[in-house]
Amino acid sequence: MNAHKMFRKLMDEMYDGYEKTKAAGGLIGWCTSNFPIEIPECLGLTVVHPENHAALLATSGEGRRFIEVAENVGYSNDLCSYAKINLGYCESFDSTVRNIPAPDYLLCSNNTCHQLMKWFELLAVKFGIPLFFLDIPYTMEGKIDSDAVGYIKEQCLELIDGLCLFTGAVFRESEFMRVMKISSETGRAWLDIAEAVGADPSPANGFDLFVYMAAAVCLRGKQETLDVFNALKAELAARSEKGSSSFPAKQSYRILYEGIACWPYLYEMQMPLISQGINTVGTMYANTFGIVYEGLDEMVKAYAEIPNSVPFTRGLEMRRELARKTKPDGMIFHISRCCKIWCGTYYEMERRLAGEGIATMTFDGDQADAKNFSLAQYETRLQAFKEIIEEGRHG
Repeated sequence: MNAHKMFRKLMDEMYDGYEKTKAAGGLIGWCTSNFPIEIPECLGLTVVHPENHAALLATSGEGRRFIEVAENVGYSNDLCSYAKINLGYCESFDSTVRNIPAPDYLLCSNNTCHQLMKWFELLAVKFGIPLFFLDIPYTMEGKIDSDAVGYIKEQCLELIDGLCLFTGAVFRESEFMRVMKISSETGRAWLDIAEAVGADPSPANGFDLFVYMAAAVCLRGKQETLDVFNALKAELAARSEKGSSSFPAKQSYRILYEGIACWPYLYEMQMPLISQGINTVGTMYANTFGIVYEGLDEMVKAYAEIPNSVPFTRGLEMRRELARKTKPDGMIFHISRCCKIWCGTYYEMERRLAGEGIATMTFDGDQADAKNFSLAQYETRLQAFKEIIEEGRHG
């Protein structure tokens, strides 16, 4: 079975597993994307990622319906579109694509964004269920200090006790160590995949990273995810050896994509890229979920030093490092209307990188609300972007 079939099977089993757990009387937790998933995984708990579910509904075209439901019951147009899709979905729990069961408890950390805290607080009140929260301090110096590590680690230990008390699960340190080992190996395999995509020439259509990323987000601690990623690594290596690629055109230009995927238009955005031979060979958004560590202290540090939790200077250096590795012709920035934490610094980041000789382009969009993206604007800017690259090539 090839990697894509393994991946699809894994995703189907994940969603089917939610329903089976609920039907059997088991408890369902809802969890934020950069929460230390190793903790509920080692306890044998079933957790759902509503951000991933919202992205799935947005990709299917159904997201706009739930956004309208949320706005009609009073939620602001300015909220995160993931949150609006989920809150609209919670009014009916009725999707034609994939349903997720109502939560029995919530797991939230603030290393991604602070709006997630309010979203999950609202869910806790709406359903009358407990919210288990991890406070992960913002890393002012770009590297977390020992006091902060101790602070987060103590919270993790308290979280384990709290989850065991609420769910009846039993904590076994040996199982925790096993899950952390698999999770870290999965993170390393994911970063290896991202690095392979960045090869010149690339053996893959870089937009494939956005597809496989779902497993890196939701199932980091499972052996099945590691198996999928190892299979994909092997396929990329085989293509590189043969000089072939899954990118369906001649690769004339290499770019980095900065920002969250524009899920409602993921396919439509690829078409003008492919027609002009422009391949995406890297994205910090996907790399965020390559979490590698050894032991609990390093796990804590890894979750505290993701791109959203570090200052502008460190975030800028992360992008410079990616550019040095992939040697792109240029870089496009998705200015997502509703995600200030990802996009608030992009104009300054673009200015700095353009000043260092990297061709850049911005386009307006939204990770999940289709009405905030204009395909015509995107195509017009892409054409001008390609002309800038060509000017740079010819001096």
